[in-house]
Amino acid sequence: MNSKKLNQNISIMHPVLHAFQSLKLTKQVFMSQLQNRKESHSNEAIPTSEYNFLNLLGATIPGFVIETWLAHVQNTLHEKYDENVIKKLPHNAILYAFHADTLPVLLSHKLLNALGSIWIGYHGLLSYVGSFGLSQNGFPCFRYNRKLKATVLGQIETALNAAPQKRFYLFTDSGQPYFRVRKSLVQMSRQTGRPLVPVRHFASLAKIVNGHQIPLAGTEIRTVFGSPVFASELLNLSDQDAVLVLQKQIDSLV
Repeated sequence: MNSKKLNQNISIMHPVLHAFQSLKLTKQVFMSQLQNRKESHSNEAIPTSEYNFLNLLGATIPGFVIETWLAHVQNTLHEKYDENVIKKLPHNAILYAFHADTLPVLLSHKLLNALGSIWIGYHGLLSYVGSFGLSQNGFPCFRYNRKLKATVLGQIETALNAAPQKRFYLFTDSGQPYFRVRKSLVQMSRQTGRPLVPVRHFASLAKIVNGHQIPLAGTEIRTVFGSPVFASELLNLSDQDAVLVLQKQIDSLV
């Protein structure tokens, strides 16, 4: 086999091997639950006993397909962001973005490392599908559970208070309607005193499906941040006015 053909085969296999690697979360959770290792933690820094294994298993095939595609795109993408802006972000900020930016975010490994933030997700099939790559790369995550007696907002606030020196990252419009800031974001800031920072991720080459970006090979992912909105700025506003402030901030990012 000549070297050109060999390089082509390696290039084809890399995304597949990457995707197989990403399924380690499924194996990790399965083995720990099978052996009843309650003290075990996943690569997301979450106790493996908290995962819904059937949902995780159901997410395996679509997660594998998505990760294979992402690894293919990852080989040729370029990340663009201002490192000086990141250095000036409040260390305890809640970064809020739109669900439409999910895939560009999952591809932005350098950015996620630079931010050092904790991803906020939930224990559920769709969230598991999107998290395989994050788990593989060891990005910490907090997952709330909709089946617990504690409210979702209460669970998130507990996590925020448990890591006061860490940034958190979330999609404010997860669950629809898309591109609309939720009132819960205002409540999080008021209850924890954390500043809110809007962020958008734009792929230069992408297909748009249901408003969501599907990056293509050779794309540039450009990340932009807005100015922090501090909790003190929201205290004297009504919920509706506070939401409008946050909406205006993220809508202005281009």
